[in-house]
Amino acid sequence: VLRIPSVYALIEIPELNLSALVLEAISVSSPQPRQWFQFGQQLASLHLLNHETRYGWDTDNYLGATQQKNLWSTSWPEFFAQHRILFQVKLLQDRGRISRSLLTRFETLVADMPALLRGHSAVPSLLHGDLWSGNVLFDPQGRAVLIDPASYYGDREAEWGMIELFGGFPSSFREGYHSVYPLPEGWQVRNCIYRLYHLLNHWNLFGDSYLSACQQVLKEVGY
Repeated sequence: VLRIPSVYALIEIPELNLSALVLEAISVSSPQPRQWFQFGQQLASLHLLNHETRYGWDTDNYLGATQQKNLWSTSWPEFFAQHRILFQVKLLQDRGRISRSLLTRFETLVADMPALLRGHSAVPSLLHGDLWSGNVLFDPQGRAVLIDPASYYGDREAEWGMIELFGGFPSSFREGYHSVYPLPEGWQVRNCIYRLYHLLNHWNLFGDSYLSACQQVLKEVGY
């Protein structure tokens, strides 16, 4: 079972516009391949818990310091196009950081999203939403502990957009995941689109050093 730190308190200081979340302290250890394999199995089991028929979440939340829009939708291509890709692109536009020609390419991608994801059955799964190596710890017993989520219900493949962004986890993690819930054919192609969301967020958060990576993904998917 995936471990989640217990929440002890929420402290709010309205006059300073500050708040703090007090969580359980987690002692950490260095995971071995067996622990990564088990973590892969546990994440797959989480993705199999399909209790929702829509995509989104009851409230907006945050991906890092960026607001993440979670309006409920019955269409995964529409949800991902409008509330993930286009939302990030509009933030860049509002900040004057994206050229007109590049904006047009993104708008074309958004318009074509139903065609790009046609034939792919995206069952709503509960996602961590920001799953990279910095957001998973391993306790002294070797259990995976997830922190700093940006959760919503979405295509489970979207989880891999962040997992794969900076080289991914060890191969034993993928082996564990596939042993429980194998990814379908074509997931690597769709992964380019799902990675783009996180690259756009990094562009918004950390600057133009991520511009070329976003352009490269556009080229990879034909835009």
